[in-house]
Amino acid sequence: MSAGDDALIAEVLTQIGGSVGVRSSLEHLSDHLRGEPVVVAATGFLDGHSGLVVITDRRLIFADGPKARIDVALASIVSFRARRGLLACDLHVDLGDQRAVIKQVHPKAQLRKLGRRLAGSA
Repeated sequence: MSAGDDALIAEVLTQIGGSVGVRSSLEHLSDHLRGEPVVVAATGFLDGHSGLVVITDRRLIFADGPKARIDVALASIVSFRARRGLLACDLHVDLGDQRAVIKQVHPKAQLRKLGRRLAGSA
């Protein structure tokens, strides 16, 4: 890992509050970003896989280790909805031809930031 990767991981760890369940996703994150800055990051589950939910200035990414299970331009998101729970929340994303539910988005404060960023892209 380069010093730039270490700085990126430190920045994301500050946003998500820890690396439990997402260490592999953190290690591969720079591969998914293509040089784009991380605007908002959180953790969550998609189809039973834990990973990072990342919004850059252009895209929404759900990274599960080396695999990006969601990698879409913000402009292609038709709608989204956040369902808030006591400790964590779910993010429902409509991409027109498919829908995704990212469950247990944490930390909860990051969901609000994700929602504001997605609303700003629509």
